[in-house]
Amino acid sequence: MARVGVFLLLISHLIIRVAFQLPAVVSDLILFNLTAFAAGFVAWKSPRLNDRLARRAITSAIIIWALGSTLSTWNSFYQFKISERLIDLTYIAFYPLMLLGIIRALAVTKKIAALEILDTAIIALGTSSVISSLLLRPAQMKFDGTSYEVFLSVLYPVGDLVLVATCLSLIVLQHRSLRGITLFLGISIFALTDLFFLLLSATTGYEFAALTDDGWLLGLALIASALWFHGGETEIKEQRINTWATTFALITEPSLSRTEISPPLVTEAAMTWLFVRM
Repeated sequence: MARVGVFLLLISHLIIRVAFQLPAVVSDLILFNLTAFAAGFVAWKSPRLNDRLARRAITSAIIIWALGSTLSTWNSFYQFKISERLIDLTYIAFYPLMLLGIIRALAVTKKIAALEILDTAIIALGTSSVISSLLLRPAQMKFDGTSYEVFLSVLYPVGDLVLVATCLSLIVLQHRSLRGITLFLGISIFALTDLFFLLLSATTGYEFAALTDDGWLLGLALIASALWFHGGETEIKEQRINTWATTFALITEPSLSRTEISPPLVTEAAMTWLFVRM
C-alpha cells in the first residue's frame, strides 16, 4: 500500500499543480514534501532481505532531502526564515548517503570485497574529478557570488552525475536486474530535474513550484521502489571490474594532468589500486 500511496500522492500533486498554477501551502509545502517523506517510508519498509546498510542509507538520504525541501519551501511562504546553510547541508548530505546506498543495494553478495569497493571508488572519484575539472573554472568565470556559492553551483551537478555514473557502472559490471534498471531510472530522473533546476537558476531564472519539480519526487519514488525488487543472483565478475577500473584510471589520469586543477584523489586511488593489484 505504501508503494502505491507514494505514486498516488505524486499524481495528486500533479493534478493540483495543473489545476491551480499559483503556489499554495497545502499543495507545495504539505503535499509535495509529504510525497518525499512517503518515498523515504517506502524505502524503510522494503523487504528485510535487503542489505541493511543499503536500506538505511537510501532511507536516510531521501528523508534528509525531504527535510531540506520542507525547510526551503517554508522559507518561500513565511517570513520566519530557516538558515540557508542548514538547508544546503541537508542537500549536500543526500549525495554521500545515496552513493553508499547505491553501491550496497546493487551488490549481489552480502559482503563487498575490499578490491571491489576500491574499483568502484576509482570510477566514482575519476568521474567526479573529470567533471569538476571541466566545470569549476567556467563556473568561477561565469557565476557571480562568493566562493561558497560557486562551490555549490558545481557540487550539485557533479554529485548528480557521480550518482548516475556509479549506478550505471555497477549495472554494467554485473548482469542487469529490475532493481538496477529501476534505481538507474530514478537516479537519472532526479539528476535531470536537478540539472534543469540549476540551468534555469543560472539563466532565465527558476520559477518556484514549477511543474518540473515533480521530477524530484518521481526520481525518489523510483529509487525507493527499486529496493522492493530482487537484486539478482549473479556474481560480479572480477575480471570485468579490473578491466573497467584499469581503463578508467589510465584514461582519466593523463587528461586531468592537462587541466589546472590537480586530481590528488584520483592519483592516490589509482596508485593504491596498482599497488594492491601487484
